[in-house]
Amino acid sequence: MTQDKPALAISWKRIVFLRCPCFPWNCRSFPKLDCDLGNSFSRVQEMEPTAKLVSEGSSGLLQSDELYNYVLMASVYPRESEILKELRDAIANHPQSYFATAPDGGQFIALLLKLLNAKKTIEVGVFTGYSLLLTALTILQDGKIIAIDVDREAYEIGLPFIKKANVEHKIDFVESQALPVLTKLLENQENESSFDIAFLDADWANQKNYHKRLPRLVRLVRAGGVIIYDNTLWGGTVTLSGRPLST
Repeated sequence: MTQDKPALAISWKRIVFLRCPCFPWNCRSFPKLDCDLGNSFSRVQEMEPTAKLVSEGSSGLLQSDELYNYVLMASVYPRESEILKELRDAIANHPQSYFATAPDGGQFIALLLKLLNAKKTIEVGVFTGYSLLLTALTILQDGKIIAIDVDREAYEIGLPFIKKANVEHKIDFVESQALPVLTKLLENQENESSFDIAFLDADWANQKNYHKRLPRLVRLVRAGGVIIYDNTLWGGTVTLSGRPLST
């Protein structure tokens, strides 16, 4: 059996690659997933995130703002830590607040981190650090995150909250494009198969280039680890008439 390729699960919002030693396409490592495409794919239902405290815009695949807000108020917000709420409130009026990982999406990531007992992660695309802070709060105390983003100014908006939570020591922020950093990491053989999770939430225009170089990430993530892509179904708009399948 080979360990070179990931098994694949698809969520409503994210594509999640599960690097599994039982490849090809017969992964049983994550039982209880609702498999509706034979052994090839498993679907994990996740509500479409929004950066608003209460959604005032599209409810995404739920197709109901009322239902989505109910999910947020009844289930998501009560589980959100106070420091994450503070960071979310602090960027609520930021002109690009929609770049931030929303709390429901963040809790999905936290679930994966806990399932894997994650200690070492990569995050490509940080913005103001909501998902970064969530990851730092969730991983083991001696865990490490390599966080890559070209915009240090945005990262520094969230940095006071990271410091307040006493998790700055877990984070290695690299101000750079991601591909050179990933290549540099692979120059050290100790980094191969050493990361538990990689989360790609970077500039959308460059997402295709990251996917073309997916083998670099696969080499960095251990067997049984997870690679998460954000912004894959674009709130369901990929199915709109006339939109090319490659979008």
